[in-house]
Amino acid sequence: MGAREFGQEVEERRLQLGWTRSKLAVAIGILPDGTALDATQVRRLIEGGRRLDSDVVDRIAKALGWDALKAAEMAGVWPPGLTADMLRKLDVFAGQQPALASAGAARIALKHQLAQSQGHVSPSLASYTTRRPELARAA
Repeated sequence: MGAREFGQEVEERRLQLGWTRSKLAVAIGILPDGTALDATQVRRLIEGGRRLDSDVVDRIAKALGWDALKAAEMAGVWPPGLTADMLRKLDVFAGQQPALASAGAARIALKHQLAQSQGHVSPSLASYTTRRPELARAA
C-alpha cells in the first residue's frame, strides 16, 4: 500500500465515525514537530498528495483507533521507533534461519531473538526485513 491507498482507508474510517475533516485534524492533534494538520492537509492526505512519515501515520492511527504497526504497514512507512540498526539485526537473523518453514514461525523466532537483544519488539516487524533499499538509504 502507499499514500493514496492509506488515504482511502483514512477517509473510509473518518466517514464511519461521522467525523468532518476538521474533526479528524483536531483528533490527530499536535505533531512531534509542533505543527498540526488542518482540514486542507487532511484532504491532501486522503487524496494521497501529502507525504507520509511515521509520526503522522502514528498520530492518525491513534486518532482512528488503529494499531500503529498495521497503519505503518498500510501507509508504507517504517513504524515509529524502528531504527536502521533494528532492521539490520532482523535481516541478519532472517538470513541465519533458512530452515524456518513459515512466515509465522519466522516472526516468532525474530521476536524472540530481538527481545533478547533490544527489549520488546512486535512480531509484525518481520515484514520489514524485505526493505533493503530503504535500509541502505537510512544507513
